[in-house]
Amino acid sequence: MAPPRKPKPMTSAQEKAITGRKLKPIDEAQVREMAMYQCTLEEMSSNLGCHRETLSLRFSDIIKEGWEYGKKSLRRRMYEKAMTGDTGMLVWLSKQYLGFRDKQLDENVQTVINVAITEVPK
Repeated sequence: MAPPRKPKPMTSAQEKAITGRKLKPIDEAQVREMAMYQCTLEEMSSNLGCHRETLSLRFSDIIKEGWEYGKKSLRRRMYEKAMTGDTGMLVWLSKQYLGFRDKQLDENVQTVINVAITEVPK
């Protein structure tokens, strides 16, 4: 039986075809931080100098985690502010989470009367 043949050395074009282009270095911590601040993909990509699809493909899990962490932190701060007696925050949270609404006047009371004067009395 003949020994296995050694493969021919690849040309640089063949190597590129197999490996693809080198990935642009993007700081994962910076992506996470911007996601925590609720930045959109467009804002992040503009700041990092890459396409939003690049971020979406390479960092989708990190971005999703950052967005969720940021929302949780914001809710916690809003709750803390409301519990210290900030009535504006209490009202807003009550409307958002408890279904409270501003009192609306009854539709029957809110009638508009249009009067057309066609003759002026003498």
